[in-house]
Amino acid sequence: MKWIRILTDAFHLDPERHKKELAILAKLVQPVKIPKDIQFVKEGEPANFLYLVTKGHAQVMAPTEHPKIKLYRVSPMDLVGWSSIVEPRIYTGNVITLESSEFLRFEADILLKEMEQNSLLGYAVLKRISEFLSQRLLHSLFDVLSVSATRNENLVIT
Repeated sequence: MKWIRILTDAFHLDPERHKKELAILAKLVQPVKIPKDIQFVKEGEPANFLYLVTKGHAQVMAPTEHPKIKLYRVSPMDLVGWSSIVEPRIYTGNVITLESSEFLRFEADILLKEMEQNSLLGYAVLKRISEFLSQRLLHSLFDVLSVSATRNENLVIT
């Protein structure tokens, strides 16, 4: 199966112990190439896909009320479209490719059904999304603190 190595690394699954889960993920994979400067995730639209970056980079942008704020630069092995797995399943930001990029795309409805039927798979996917989100939130916090410091603002975090 072509994508096993990437899926093994991305979802921290052991290729010997998690053959069933890797086979399920590999069966669901839709490889996608997206050219530079294409917005492929749009705030407010139904979140139908989860993307795993395999090549290239993309920029996660803030919602439209703050269109100039860059939240996070995604790189290979990062996930995009986590909203597809979490209710209400609406994209909350915008993502634009910074260069021609490649992704493994998962149709959320099918992935969710598989996650419900296989708790180990569900745990692996949700754990990886949680890891990615915690990295992204930490990065955003540092950005906010940096902006606040350059403006000499007193920022109180509660």
